[in-house]
Formats: sequence, structure tokens, C-alpha cells
Amino acid sequence: MMDKNVKLAEKYDPAEDCALGSIAMDDKMLLRKLDWHILPLMFMTYFLQMIDKISINYANVMGLQDDLAMSGNDFSWLATAFFIAYAVAEVPQGALLQRFPVIKVLGVNVFCWGIILCCSSAAKNFSHMLALRILLGLMEAVIAPSLTMYTSMWYVRAESTPRYGFWYCGLGAGQLVGGLISFAAQQAPVNMSFGGWRIMFVVIGVVNILVSLLVIFFLPNTPDEAKFLSDSEKRRIAQRLTEDQAGVGVKVFRLRSVLEAFGDLQTWLLVLLTILITFPSSVITTFSAILIKDFGYTSEESALLNMPSGVVSGAALISAAFSIANIIGPQTFQAKDAPRYIPAKITIVAANAAAIIVSTALRIVYGKRNSTADRLGTPARSRVETRLAEKRTVHDVHDDENFRYVY
Repeated sequence: MMDKNVKLAEKYDPAEDCALGSIAMDDKMLLRKLDWHILPLMFMTYFLQMIDKISINYANVMGLQDDLAMSGNDFSWLATAFFIAYAVAEVPQGALLQRFPVIKVLGVNVFCWGIILCCSSAAKNFSHMLALRILLGLMEAVIAPSLTMYTSMWYVRAESTPRYGFWYCGLGAGQLVGGLISFAAQQAPVNMSFGGWRIMFVVIGVVNILVSLLVIFFLPNTPDEAKFLSDSEKRRIAQRLTEDQAGVGVKVFRLRSVLEAFGDLQTWLLVLLTILITFPSSVITTFSAILIKDFGYTSEESALLNMPSGVVSGAALISAAFSIANIIGPQTFQAKDAPRYIPAKITIVAANAAAIIVSTALRIVYGKRNSTADRLGTPARSRVETRLAEKRTVHDVHDDENFRYVY
């Protein structure tokens, strides 16, 4: 079935309407309206997935290991199991995004995050918590692809990039607020049977459930279904996406596109770069609170001192490589190396150094490709040919078919 967004795009025929500005519309006003209606909840979902992820970090300094009778590298395996599940679930979650409305798939998953977090408060041993972290990893795999796809359904490419950055800032905000939640939960009386990290999991879980309901019932599936947009605004969105040649929410799997990506050197350089960049961040996500506590601070102080790192957090991640790095990262911290963890620290420094080398290699590859394109020149096409190409691109976006791709 053709996507509703594509149907909307067909209302604007670029082959027949050759005047780019034929639909009179204040684009800045339109963008502001879109930003106010959809970006806050997108930010909140990314913010919550970060809090969900690092909640285990704060729970560690709040007595989780003692309460669940964990030993050795059990805690490292809680983190690793989460990201193994995260990586495994990328394909089935992607299939769901292709089959069902993107925002509904996201909303249901966020609801499941909340249920799992609430259940985590009742864990009695390591096995219980391990199973729940695996389930959470399976459900959180949807976050990056769903938000990326949803953003591209509303904004042209040049506008999408800063919007990606906006909702990605939820990562740093999650770490910042997570420290406050942990600190507040630790103020509960120590003699409470249900206190500390268990209260923290319940609070975070309930917030997830509330936000999921807003996502499901407030965010429209497509621009065509947005009640806050007029018909002229909907047509303008379709026109802008068509002119951008980025596609309009097309949900079609093409093996040719996959093979092209796997045969491109930049794909593998980006995967390697993301692993190297994310490798140290996985350690911060899982072990930062306990490392701070080892300097002699109390659990409450560790939670608060872990907050500043959230302010400066921010790095674009590729989902598969993100998962690989996070699977490997926690395993560098072995119980036998405590309390200084020298081998793990050396590994982190080496990974960052290697990331610099790979980034330089990518810059060289991109420079050569752009130089080659400039040398070959850009073929001239008539206005009608360009318009027809734009109309085709709405339905089938493919790099090697596009007019000119600049890195």
C-alpha cells in the first residue's frame, strides 16, 4: 500500500507546476508550527530512553549489587546484555516501522519501557534484573530509526540535521536529570523495604508510561493527518519534500540499496568510527557513578557529580555500531582490575586515538569523491527533466541515481 505521505506528495505535480514558489506560504512560520507541535515529544522520548539506560548506573551506587546478591562481573553483564538485545532487535523493530505507522510503533515501545522499569523495581536477584534489561534493550532499539524517519517526514534535509541534534540533546539532558532523580530517591528513609533504587525505577517507569500516551494520541502519523495544519500547509510540506528529492516517508525495502551501502568504503569507516567513539561512552553510561564513588564520595554525591557530564554530552551514533561498542565497552571493566581499572582506562585512550585516525581517513575519502565530481562536471538538464526527476525521487531515493551527491 502506498504511504499516505506519498499520496499527499502527488497532490503537487512538479512536472506540471514549474514555479518553485507557486504555493504562497511563510516557510519560517510553518517550521515554527512544526517545531512547537512535534519536537518537544521527540525530545522527551530520546530523553527518557537515556534515563532508562543509565538508571542501572545510578542504581549501582544505591545498593543494587548488594540487594540482588550480585558478584564478580554480574553488573558488567547487565550492561552488555542490554546492548546485545538492542542490536538483535534492530531488524525486527525496523520491520515494524515499515509495516505500521512510525509514531505508533514508537509510542507502544515507550509504553513498554515504562512497564519494564516498573517491574525492575520488584527484581529479587540477578536473573530477574538480567531478563528485564534484555527486554528493555529489545524495546529501546526502535528509538533512533523511528525518530530519524519521523523527522524526515516533516523537514527537508537541511532542516532535518539541526532537528536531529535537538532531540539528540535528550541524551545529555537524561544524564543530567537522572542524577537528580537518583539523589532524590536516596533521600528515602534507609529502613524502608521499598526504597532507594526501587523508588527510582518506579518514578522513571511512570513518566515513560505518561509520555507514551502523549506520543500515541497527540503526534500525527503523517503531515496529511495533522489537525494543527491547514490544507495549504500540508500541500506546502509535500512540495518542499518533493523539491528536496529526499523522499516522502517511502517504506520500501530495496536489496540494491543495501548492497550499495555495504560496498561503500565510507559505510565501514563510519561503522569503525562510531565503535571507537561510542566505546568510551558506554563505560561512562554504565560505570561513571561507581567510578566517582571510588574517589571517596557518598552515593548521593556521586549521583550529583555525575550530572555535569550530561551537559556536554552529544555525539551522532549509527545504531548498529552504537550497539557493538556498548556491548564491548562494559566488558573492559573486569572485577579483577578493581579499584583502579588500569587496562580499561588504557583501552579507552587507545580507542579515542584510533577514532582520530579513522576521522582523518573519512575526510580524505570525501575530499577525493568531491574532487572527482567537480572534475567530471555537472550534466545540464532542462527544467522539465529536473522536475520529472524530482517526482521520481519522491518514490525512489537512491544515491547513485540522484543528480549530485556532495559529502
